[in-house]
Amino acid sequence: MLRALLNLSQLDAGGIKPLMRSVFIDDLFVELYREFAQMAKRKGLRLRIVKSSLWIVSDPDLLRSVLQNLIINAIRYTDKGGVLIGCRRQASGVRIEVWDSGRGIPET
Repeated sequence: MLRALLNLSQLDAGGIKPLMRSVFIDDLFVELYREFAQMAKRKGLRLRIVKSSLWIVSDPDLLRSVLQNLIINAIRYTDKGGVLIGCRRQASGVRIEVWDSGRGIPET
């Protein structure tokens, strides 16, 4: 998680230049599943991915860092149920989503 925050802060400050290339979403999702499935299982949660045949153009390392952060938080703040990783086509491109059955952020 620290690496993800460092990457994002360096990107924001202009210290990192994204290296754009084609990324097969399904490969990325499978890697993330392998990385986090045991963490979810230890909490009694189910981690699921929705298969995708889509390719996107992105910096794979930065994208992976952002998704790792979202998945870690989803697992951390979910007490029962599970976490779902998927994507949706949109007119402007693809939206990658991480859904969970956690308690959410309280309204203030």
